[in-house]
Amino acid sequence: MRAGDRAEGYHNLWGPVSLAGRPNRRLIRTENSMLQAYIPVLLVVAFVVANAILMLGLSHVLSSYRLTPIKLYPYESGMPVLGDARERFSVKFYLIAMLFIIFDIETVFMLPWAAAFHQLTDIRGLLLGEMLVFVGILAVGYVYIWKRGALEWD
Repeated sequence: MRAGDRAEGYHNLWGPVSLAGRPNRRLIRTENSMLQAYIPVLLVVAFVVANAILMLGLSHVLSSYRLTPIKLYPYESGMPVLGDARERFSVKFYLIAMLFIIFDIETVFMLPWAAAFHQLTDIRGLLLGEMLVFVGILAVGYVYIWKRGALEWD
């Protein structure tokens, strides 16, 4: 047996081989069962790809391409258009958007923490302390941006 070969056999160009040189059916069966575990994932991926192609194809086939002045007119929630579409926004708008994302990510961290807090009963005190520190840091940040006036929309 060469270095690196496993005790139950090794692979050559044609597949798993026993030490006697015959095909090792046990290794073939193990590899097939490992590949069968991926079949549901591949089916879901195939379904998603087929569904995307079907929806794009149907929308292309069923849509009409007749452009009229009404269709070319920009839609603004039923209101007449005021000004240019390239109007500059205040920096406050972007600041509020970034703050929303930051505080939304807070929820993303709290949900796995809640699951861990429920399952890991022996270290609940440590988990509760970590969450209190996390929420305390977020509260300090919230008070800071509130005092700086970042939440005022004037």
